Amino acid sequence: MGTVERVLRLGGVLAPGSSVASVSSVPFGEEGVLSCMAKVSLTYRGTPGPDTIIAKTTPPEFNSRMLARLFRLFSNEINFYRTDMARTLNVEVPEVFFAHYDAKYNRYILAMSDVGRPSADQLIGATAEQACLIMNSLANFHAPHFDRVRQAASMGVAGWVVKLDDDGIDV
Repeated sequence: MGTVERVLRLGGVLAPGSSVASVSSVPFGEEGVLSCMAKVSLTYRGTPGPDTIIAKTTPPEFNSRMLARLFRLFSNEINFYRTDMARTLNVEVPEVFFAHYDAKYNRYILAMSDVGRPSADQLIGATAEQACLIMNSLANFHAPHFDRVRQAASMGVAGWVVKLDDDGIDV
């Protein structure tokens, strides 16, 4: 409970004088491929905060962490939420309560609101209905910035958006 309470307090989500009474979590989604995700259920003493949060952290596998370092995935995700880019998309973006990236050790943590959408299992796959929802969300996500990565400076994200044809990245 100490870490969750500290994250909520740092994020300004936990009211002064309140504390986390209980924490339970259920892993879901990416299952450690490029992050570890869990739905965290909470109860409080004092003024309640969110009933659930989504926690996203660095995967334990070395190869996954190195791939993420190569493409700057962890820092880019943090930057995505810290800039106005998230608000320019045609999809619901969760509220971020806490975000931190440690460049030295290439580790990160995100604590965000639970927008309530189920995720597909990367190992088992998606149902046809899930696949349609995912494809529609991806199209809405990418549409506002389609073919504009080279104009990153005008989007306020210059320097952190990775283009697959960047020097030094051989895809």
